[in-house]
This record gives sequence, structure tokens and C-alpha cells, in this order.
Amino acid sequence: MAKGRRKPRLLLELPHDVKEAVDRSAFANARTRTAEIVLRLRQSLEVDPMGAAGRGGVVPADRRPAIASWLASPGRELGEDERHLLTLYKGLTEGQRQALLILLADL
Repeated sequence: MAKGRRKPRLLLELPHDVKEAVDRSAFANARTRTAEIVLRLRQSLEVDPMGAAGRGGVVPADRRPAIASWLASPGRELGEDERHLLTLYKGLTEGQRQALLILLADL
């Protein structure tokens, strides 16, 4: 960057719980809040640079795996492996979930 030029600034409103989570992560990783946010954004863009295949981060219904409706069918009980996968899925970030759904849609 040329001397005297500043990086672009961005005013960002975050839900309180998200700000706290970012602050905790930044502290645990010995980074500033800004560095933590920039790192997280870069990582999400590496996973899904076009936002769910160019659709703004939303996976269209026709690209979601059919297994989702099967798992949600009334009276269907989840097996141990399915419960474990669901637990892992719930631990993913929204960007990671969207990327996983795109991958599974092609199976």
C-alpha cells in the first residue's frame, strides 16, 4: 500500500453474541478482533468464493440432497452414526454448512 494511504474501513453491526464469540476467539488466538474477522472472512471465501456457487450463499432447494427430506420424515428415528453426523454438522459455521450441502448435492 502506498505511503499515507489507509486501508478501507467498514462499520459493521454485529449481534452481541457474535461479537463476544469473535472476541473470545481473537483472545484465544492472540489476534486483534479485526485480524480475527479478516482471517475468518478469508477462510470462508477460500471454501466458497462465489457464495454457494454464485447464489449469494443460499443453496437452492433443487441442489439440496434428497436425504434431508428422508431424515426429516415423520416417525423416522436417527441411528447412532446419523446422530453423530448431525452433531458434527451443527458445529460447522454457516459457510461450511453451505459448502457441505453443495458437495452432497452432487452425490
